[in-house]
Amino acid sequence: MDKVLQRLLDGDVISNQEHYDLREYLKPVFFRQGFMDWHRAKSRDAAKERLGKESLRLLDQNELSCDELVVTYSSLANTHNQGTLQKALFSVLDSFPNWPASGVEGDLRVSISQLQAALTCQDPKRLANAALLVASYAEQSNTQARKSQAGVAGEYAVELVLMHAGLERGSTYGAQFIHQGSNTDFIVPYAESGSVTDVRAYIAVQMSSNDRTRLSSSELHTGGVRFFCSLNGCTAASKNTNDIGDDLIAGAFQTETYYVVVQKELDRAIAHAEKRLKKLKGRAGATNAQFRLRWLTERGINYDQFADRLLELV
Repeated sequence: MDKVLQRLLDGDVISNQEHYDLREYLKPVFFRQGFMDWHRAKSRDAAKERLGKESLRLLDQNELSCDELVVTYSSLANTHNQGTLQKALFSVLDSFPNWPASGVEGDLRVSISQLQAALTCQDPKRLANAALLVASYAEQSNTQARKSQAGVAGEYAVELVLMHAGLERGSTYGAQFIHQGSNTDFIVPYAESGSVTDVRAYIAVQMSSNDRTRLSSSELHTGGVRFFCSLNGCTAASKNTNDIGDDLIAGAFQTETYYVVVQKELDRAIAHAEKRLKKLKGRAGATNAQFRLRWLTERGINYDQFADRLLELV
């Protein structure tokens, strides 16, 4: 593929298949544990430390409700994470020529050297082509990183609620509980992975609503109270409760799964569900609309109510 890369840097037109093959070839460079991971690490640790201090400061503010804690922390985390990724993106062209590419050998190492040389050459056309390629792949890598960081931020926002309620990790709650190959975000109280008889509550966390909500059902095992925590309604979430499919809600209703969300979003979702049911009365879809409204009104709770429920289960 080094010849395809050379042609691209020279300004030649390459086919769609060659573009695809080149991306697959360069995946170890820009994705996984490659250049972008090395590049982002420069600012990641500092940002993580700042965010950690902010979260501790929030926990010290006892006047904050659990809803306010989730909203405030998720917003802070989103700002920190987005800012860190943007800074990383705007400095990739200066950083890539200095990447040691440790452990990379063979043809891929040759291609990396070609790109590094092109980014420091005097040929404006070759330099521009190299810059476009590196920046394009860097942004694709950042897109994946955003999703990963959002998931981590969502989990920690919920963990802050557990800590705010006075629960202790390793004692009254556990994290990353594994049973039957499925990883549950949190459990109450703490139990060793697989010890389902000791678990009274299973907690699955997602930043916002999408088709991945389906995956939470595998994390919420039987035998305990089931909570699906979402950051819908927070500024960091890109979607809202309306985006949860009717089939998923029917399943959650039948398994008596609680929907944990900030009160403002719960109120909005209930109002929307009432309007939808009224509109569909006597028509196709009315049954699904009824399930949605019942789930939201009977199983929808805010984060303060969530904390109270967990304290009852400890």
